Amino acid sequence: MAFILSLSGQDTEKKIHYGKRILDALIDIVQGVSFIECTEECISRRRCLSVNYWRSILLCEMNSVDTSDSSHVLSDEPRTVFADISLLEQHFVGGCKNHNCAINMKCVPGPFGAHRCEIADCGLLPSWKNAKEIQSKGQFLIIGVGSLRIFQCYPWTHEKKYRQKVICQSDGNWTHYQNTPCNLVTCATEVTSVETLDIDNKEIDVPYVYSEGHKWAVIQRRCFDNTNFYRGWSDYKAGFGNFKEKSDFWIGNDVIHMLSKNGYNYMRVEMLKTDNGGI
Repeated sequence: MAFILSLSGQDTEKKIHYGKRILDALIDIVQGVSFIECTEECISRRRCLSVNYWRSILLCEMNSVDTSDSSHVLSDEPRTVFADISLLEQHFVGGCKNHNCAINMKCVPGPFGAHRCEIADCGLLPSWKNAKEIQSKGQFLIIGVGSLRIFQCYPWTHEKKYRQKVICQSDGNWTHYQNTPCNLVTCATEVTSVETLDIDNKEIDVPYVYSEGHKWAVIQRRCFDNTNFYRGWSDYKAGFGNFKEKSDFWIGNDVIHMLSKNGYNYMRVEMLKTDNGGI
């Protein structure tokens, strides 16, 4: 792509900010380019609205916001130059003058005024309700093709610290690089043993889970949303569901009475916030 970039005039200081950069809005980075090449790369992408340019290391940071977004303010960084692309006077020459590439694409000029659109990023990240994103020092929170993002399962989901990795592929999709879902221990692997108890001359199967050094009888599990809990008294008295599979269940009022009638007992309740804000 060829274009003319005008920096002249009385409003130059409004277009180029020396010693400034915008934080927390990166979409991609390009290394080994000049400032002009950095702005050119941004202009070719529909999602890019501004750039941070690191002069000493020739590093271009492309941002998804500009100075019109009041939620992002310019921060001090003596080694960078910030440019708001919308304020620059751009005169395109070539096939990308009025390109209509999609928001996650970039325009690549071709011969005789032609152009093509290529995937540039993967857009919004996938999310997991039981994980948080982590980044090592020096990593960028980018979404461009080839970007690797890492999520850490919350401690209550696994006994070990598992990580979920995704990478932005050239087709514009995030793909699991290492597939370790952050399923809840209380849902996916809650029942660690099933014991047959003889209570009042009746043999009763009771599910147990070991947690924090204690053994707990599990009387209800409601995580998988595969069992109807809107039932009458007789069902709650007898119990329903199947605790021997990955399924929701209620062990039954009769069993709870048998387990608790002979002394004091502790009850442990674990509640989780769902995606829609419920409990």
